[in-house]
Amino acid sequence: MPVRFCPSPGSYAVIRMDPVAMVEHLHDPVALSAAEAVEVKSYLVYIDRDLSLPFPGKPWYSFSISLLATTLRKSDEERGTTPEMCLPIAPNERHPLGREPLRTDPPFPFPSCYHWVSVNADVRVRARHEGFNTNDAVRLPPEERVRMRSYWNMDIADCEDARRDRQLALFAYTRPGAGDSTAEASATADAHEQRKEDSECADTEQVPDHASAGSDSSSVRSSLSADTVDGIIGLGGVFGAPSHNPELLPLVDLWLDLSGRITAEAIPDPMDFYKECYEVSKIIHGARARDPTLPHLDLSDV
Repeated sequence: MPVRFCPSPGSYAVIRMDPVAMVEHLHDPVALSAAEAVEVKSYLVYIDRDLSLPFPGKPWYSFSISLLATTLRKSDEERGTTPEMCLPIAPNERHPLGREPLRTDPPFPFPSCYHWVSVNADVRVRARHEGFNTNDAVRLPPEERVRMRSYWNMDIADCEDARRDRQLALFAYTRPGAGDSTAEASATADAHEQRKEDSECADTEQVPDHASAGSDSSSVRSSLSADTVDGIIGLGGVFGAPSHNPELLPLVDLWLDLSGRITAEAIPDPMDFYKECYEVSKIIHGARARDPTLPHLDLSDV
């Protein structure tokens, strides 16, 4: 079936957010003017999974997506991420540890792209009258999805270990008597025992498919502020599940014709998407702070 009413998980796409459409239901001139001033880019993404059952006739369809990059990711000590926590997409074969690249069907049209672990967002994909031509789609075959998930499970576990070690080190440094050799020895023993327990647990626990490097630790959650871009990214998604507050979920247009919508040179840093989302969320929150009686998003057809 070449034309569908919504895109399918397992496909690559280009998306672009529409800030104006996200605030129109508020009927607030200040919010509308601010949304018009938000500069947005087109992003290369992978459609990971549906967030709700898709039926024809909806104004939008909710998906979890992964944003792609053209470079290795930067190290982030706080989140425990390192440059090798990624997978190249063939024809790109560059990886610090020599990981075999993912192979798409048909071949990927860009030469230097990567999946980064846990760089995800939940979005609303706007429906199109003409539908989505799946003949244009570049897909990730099922066996490649399984291989990618296997690497992500390992990388997420490594992120958790790195964050835990960092927290233990900070605790050892700040605890009373940290300069005392006995206290230092005790902290070292505690950290060693914690790593031993984590290693034993790793043999019996499987990281969930939907796990995010920043979304599964209460201590990390408590240290991040959702009022900052870093906080939003660190919580592993942009604005949480669609049922929480749909008006804050990015509303995007999506195209399956990759090379027809973006060039290799124009693929932006995926972190820029989070910044765009944060700007729109500030506009919506600001409008509701000025007038709590503003209309809510119409969900009657969703």
